Amino acid sequence: MLEKDVEQHYGGCSSDLEEKILGTLRQKGKDIHNLKLADLSDLDELHLLKQEATGEMASLLNLRPETRVLDAGSGLGGPSRFIASEYGCYVTGIDLTGEFCEVARSFARRFGLQDKLSYLQGTVLDLPFEANSYDVVWTQHASMNIREKVLFFSELARVLKPGGFLACFDIIAGSGEPVVYPVSWAESEKISFLASQEDQLQAISQSGFEILSCDDRSQKALAWLEAVLEKQLNEEETASLTYKLLLGERMNTMMSNQIKNFQTGRTKVVQIIARKPDEEMSFIE
Repeated sequence: MLEKDVEQHYGGCSSDLEEKILGTLRQKGKDIHNLKLADLSDLDELHLLKQEATGEMASLLNLRPETRVLDAGSGLGGPSRFIASEYGCYVTGIDLTGEFCEVARSFARRFGLQDKLSYLQGTVLDLPFEANSYDVVWTQHASMNIREKVLFFSELARVLKPGGFLACFDIIAGSGEPVVYPVSWAESEKISFLASQEDQLQAISQSGFEILSCDDRSQKALAWLEAVLEKQLNEEETASLTYKLLLGERMNTMMSNQIKNFQTGRTKVVQIIARKPDEEMSFIE
């Protein structure tokens, strides 16, 4: 039931999502038969700081063409397309929202990346992959909707090869004060499960990882949120490629509340790099 609620939250407004995206791109004067990755940058990364966060985290990993990456909570496929195009990696994405997976597959074909990218609908709590299948497990803004943190990170550890790495960029609880809802990942606390930094790190460690770094990106994320909200309020609705295509008219309220939560310390965002111990392998510089 919980996973259905999460899927409904993200997919409730996403019917005919690809056509809505392509229609907006046409209105912006883009040639939909000759798109560039940057043409989707306002929408296709469903996390704070978008490609800046993706690029920074990817740069910490010695990604190579033979590297196999699992993107847990792959959304519309923006981060996986970036990784595949920049580093030549093979990326498998898994997401609860079927419409997101369909759009991700379609855009993989549009950018000629279908041999590098694959997507399937499913739960990250019961991954349909064999143990020791991936060199890197990657997740951005997924654990906020997951109650069973240890199970989540344990599944990621199971499918990761010894010596491989976890790259995680997630919103977590801050001061302990109640979060102001709605926010982009939840209408209410019903599907929101923010862990404190201590609890998040403990869940990762308990799942068999060695924590290498934990960096707070909250101030940068707050400045970014403020700038994005101001831009969205000033843009013409007919030509805006924004999260409103996914979350509807509630999006501006959600963003305003996220700003309040960061300003008051109720939420934080951290980038965590961890390693599955093995003495013989290393994929990080």
